[in-house]
Order: sequence, then C-alpha cells, then structure tokens
Amino acid sequence: MTIYYADNMHLDITPSLRDWGTVERQSVIMHARGPKASDEDFEVPMNAYGFVEWYKC
Repeated sequence: MTIYYADNMHLDITPSLRDWGTVERQSVIMHARGPKASDEDFEVPMNAYGFVEWYKC
C-alpha cells in the first residue's frame, strides 16, 4: 500500500514474511507492482532492525 501526501512525499507500507530459522528479524518483502501476480514479482531480503542499527553508527 502506498500513502501519498499533499507535498508529493509518499510512504510505502509493506508487510514482511519472517524467515523462520534465521537471525531474529530477518525477513523478506515482495517487490511487485500488483494488483495481480506477475512473473516480474520477486522477494527482497530485509532486516529493518539490523538496518536501523547499522544506520545509527
């Protein structure tokens, strides 16, 4: 879902799917244009918590 603001900024809200059996908070999000499934859709690995910790350094 994308939320658009009056100042032309936007926020993409994307649910993540946890990778069970991996480091805590490691997950994947989908890169997809939607609304229907496509051969161009793919999973993107992510760790939002780890990214924030790295960014704070």
